[in-house]
Amino acid sequence: MSAPNDTKSPQGPAQAPNASGAQSSQQPPTYNPYYSQQYPQVQPYPVVQEQTLLVYRPSTTRRFLRALAFAVFTWVLLGIFTRTFVDMVHWHHKHHHHHREGDDWPPIRFPPDIELDQCVSKTGWRESDESWSSFPYSAETSFDLPVDATTLSLFAHGPWPAGKVTIVTSPDQQEDVVTYRIIVHYHREFVRDKAEVCSFTREGDENGVAIFMPQWPYPRRKREDFLFFETFVILPESRDDGRLSISNFVTTVPYFSHTIGDLFSKVLFDKISLHGSNMPIEVASLAATVGAFQTSNGPIKGIFNTTRSLKLITSNSPIDAHVGLIDDKDGSSPELVADTSNARLDLAISLLTESESGTGGEYTVDGHTNNSPVRISFPTAPVNSTLVLTGTTSNSPATVELHPTYEGTVSLSTSSWFAAELRWDGDVEDPSGDGRRRLVDESNRRRGVFEGAIHWVDGSGRKRDPATDGKVTVHSSNSPVRVHV
Repeated sequence: MSAPNDTKSPQGPAQAPNASGAQSSQQPPTYNPYYSQQYPQVQPYPVVQEQTLLVYRPSTTRRFLRALAFAVFTWVLLGIFTRTFVDMVHWHHKHHHHHREGDDWPPIRFPPDIELDQCVSKTGWRESDESWSSFPYSAETSFDLPVDATTLSLFAHGPWPAGKVTIVTSPDQQEDVVTYRIIVHYHREFVRDKAEVCSFTREGDENGVAIFMPQWPYPRRKREDFLFFETFVILPESRDDGRLSISNFVTTVPYFSHTIGDLFSKVLFDKISLHGSNMPIEVASLAATVGAFQTSNGPIKGIFNTTRSLKLITSNSPIDAHVGLIDDKDGSSPELVADTSNARLDLAISLLTESESGTGGEYTVDGHTNNSPVRISFPTAPVNSTLVLTGTTSNSPATVELHPTYEGTVSLSTSSWFAAELRWDGDVEDPSGDGRRRLVDESNRRRGVFEGAIHWVDGSGRKRDPATDGKVTVHSSNSPVRVHV
């Protein structure tokens, strides 16, 4: 039984059809659409009326005045800042130099055994036209000393002088005077004035010039705090074309180089001793009875002649010397010692004699280096002379060229896997002109070792007296050793 048509069903979800497939006569409820809902009316935005915006612009004159005022203000402010900065720098500079120029420098310690004669420090310097490297200023002074003094000397005393010593002659030099010309190159005058250069005397008739410097009182030194002393020792030349005789000449100048002019034919030094460090010694030519030339970390180069003793000593730098060893009429038996390290040793040694016969003479040569080559040659040697030679190095070759006049033993040694050999010229003629023949004996020859002897023998095979034989000993390691005669 169906419900009456005027009866409304409650609102709810639609019912599914019944099993018999008949449609329900009920109609679905009516819904108002979403867009049909009523909203309140909104008034439109008001219409904006166009208006003219008035902007105030200052006149051109006013803008110019403003810019000018700003520029003037900036200029004044910058000027004040700059002046303040300059004043600060000036104050610091003045204060800094005042500190260094003050009285806090320690006094110079003069050696107690010398007597000062004339000194130059703050006063006494005169402006010099000479220049040196990057030093902007130069001043000089000079001292005249008696050339016949028992000892002429030059030394630098103190922790920080450096320079160069040059020894020359001049025909214009006063005959009985030696002149020491000292030129100091510097940046700052107050530093220069801390040095004192003095002539002095010492017991034993020693006359000399010394450069004194105080201990540096500050932790560091700038480039502008250094001085460089250029020293010229000017000797007179003999008026009778003979040699000027100098009894003893000595320098002790650390951080100074030495340059010696061509003095061989003009000056004879009975004794000369030059001591420097970290700088070279260069000699054009020189003659001395006894000579000693010593430096460190600087080369020694030149022509040296001696009748008794010559020492060439340096380190970490080469020695390249032509040496004349002269056995005088009294049989002086000259000796040469040449010693360096970590640098090559190159010697050309002429063995000479003043004997009436022009033969004989006894000579001793000792040459040493390490980690670098040794090369020693004898371009000249008298007949019947006696040579005792010792040449040593390590980790580098050793080469010796003997003069054909050599007679005596030969002993060569090196590491066993390198050669130790004696080479000789079988066609060389007898240097005495007597028609002798040369005999070479090999007593011990093996890897790294050679021992033997060399003699000139007459027709009957007779050798010279073994007591007069020479002795050559050459040693190296990890490199070959060779002797040629």
